Amino acid sequence: MNANAHRTIDAALDDAPVFYPTAEEFSDPMVYLSSIEPKVRRYGICKIVPPPGCAPAFNEDAWGRDTERFETKQQHIDALREGRTFKFGKEYTKAEYTTAAIEFDKQFSSLAGAGSETMERRFWDVVETQSEKIAVDYGNDLDVNVFGSMFAATSDGLRHPWDLGHLFAHPLNLLRVIEHEIAGVTKPWLYLGMRFATFCWHVEDHFLCSLNYLHRGASKTWYGIPGVDAEAFENCARATVPHLFKDAPDILHQIITMVPPGVLVQHGIKVSRLVQNEGEFVVTFPRAYHAGFSHGFNVAEAVNFGHIGWLNFGQKAVDVYSKGAFKRNAVFAHQRLVVDASESFARAYDIARTSLQSKSIGTLTSALRKELERMLSDEQYFRASLVRRGLQLKEVKPTVENDDVCCVRCKAIPFLSVVRCRCLPTAVRCLSHAMDACSCEPEHRCLEIRASVHHLSNIILRLSPASARGANHKGTRETATTPLSRRLAHGKDAESIKSEHVPLGTPWTDEELMQLVKGIKIHNINLKSQRDRAIMLIPVAAMIPTRTQTQVQSKLKKFEAQVQRMTAERRAQLGIEFTHSRGFTPNHVDPRLLELKRAEREARAQRTEKRQKTQAPTGV
Repeated sequence: MNANAHRTIDAALDDAPVFYPTAEEFSDPMVYLSSIEPKVRRYGICKIVPPPGCAPAFNEDAWGRDTERFETKQQHIDALREGRTFKFGKEYTKAEYTTAAIEFDKQFSSLAGAGSETMERRFWDVVETQSEKIAVDYGNDLDVNVFGSMFAATSDGLRHPWDLGHLFAHPLNLLRVIEHEIAGVTKPWLYLGMRFATFCWHVEDHFLCSLNYLHRGASKTWYGIPGVDAEAFENCARATVPHLFKDAPDILHQIITMVPPGVLVQHGIKVSRLVQNEGEFVVTFPRAYHAGFSHGFNVAEAVNFGHIGWLNFGQKAVDVYSKGAFKRNAVFAHQRLVVDASESFARAYDIARTSLQSKSIGTLTSALRKELERMLSDEQYFRASLVRRGLQLKEVKPTVENDDVCCVRCKAIPFLSVVRCRCLPTAVRCLSHAMDACSCEPEHRCLEIRASVHHLSNIILRLSPASARGANHKGTRETATTPLSRRLAHGKDAESIKSEHVPLGTPWTDEELMQLVKGIKIHNINLKSQRDRAIMLIPVAAMIPTRTQTQVQSKLKKFEAQVQRMTAERRAQLGIEFTHSRGFTPNHVDPRLLELKRAEREARAQRTEKRQKTQAPTGV
């Protein structure tokens, strides 16, 4: 094998895509970013060159305000593969850092006027061969509230559409509902770099997207790995420098390790490359690992955003943080973000649905509705399971955002409901770890419900298309597929409904099922309350594709058999009283529902008989 096979400069890296939007396309950043993502997905990163005359202007006033000093990180470029924690470098004002960076460039006279390929070769010679010792100071993660944003206002005094501080408020940016400011996530950070100043391999918090703008100065070389290869990259990094991960399993979160792209390509990881020049944007999409370095002094600004394509990755990030190899605290509550974003669109729809009929908003609200439905399904399952185990149930008001805390076990931030125990009343647990972290009995734990099923279901309904909102949406015509319980609620009797064409085998809706549940008289099992009985049956409903009365009773009989095998102590913990008598009988079920179901069965039998007669062989 070639001795240089692993060298980055000789590796087969892909060119990341470059986009040249028209002035019209460039006018709405979130719509444009969402539109190009499918083309960028296999690369992870891309570059956007603004149309002529459309690039944001530099804020000379903010740059000139130079009274504050900032700390830098001292980076030993020859030791970037060793994963050393960066020590603090010198303190500078912006002007002092500019002078220091220019003076540092003079040490590399051979690189004066050199192109990006020459600069890249020199950088990787130092990193991969440690041929010389080089240390630089990197001014990263500077708060724009202190040091100022470098985006100037437009000629008419307005903020530029691509001003990163303005991007947060865009209606299609899901992060806009986060109430408290998170530096670098909802609020941009400023970056001052010098030659070879490096941002090591990392992925954005919560697998978010990022947008980086190079205001002025020398170019940057970027490397990107698509989100689909993120786990392969992590495994490769772990295998390449196992001693680093043994000492610090979360080392990739510390952004201090530079695995050469040449090594990654040799292990089958797809790596792309681009060069960002002054006045150009670089975008990283969900879970795309990225890294890079500066060619000389420059000024850049970056922020995160969450578009429709990020939504599924956001939940994946929570799962990885809580269960994966790189555990870390969540930065915000994903559940709260989904609920708040959904509710904001629901309120807007309530006020002016017709004025919000854009493809982008419709696609986003559809994705939010599906995510909320998934979350609700999970919540119902876990809540029912925990109530059956004996936890106390309590409805509480949602906490304010600043009071959100991580689960003591997995570091996720639960929002819809949490579990507390008597021994640690201030600590919270997510529902997955409700019984962990202490030895308290179930009856000493409390399941606090912050968002009711009714509240979440109402949001889902309001986000639904008008055609799916049924009778709750004014002017919507009732059809044969309208849920039976809703049509009965409109005052129609069973006879009038039977005269319509009702699809055979129409499944029970949740509403109908709960009517049935409330009317079931359980002789052998008496739960403490009707509410407990309903909660106990929520998982039963999820297991029944066609929710017929017979199937519900069948599931209940299986539950009865389980109760019979329980010890008396266990039944007491679950709040179940057991007596020897006959099984389950429906009682006080809406007779119109039962009559309608019987009519359906009779109609099905008649049609089957008619079909069999039609298909019967005739004599010759």
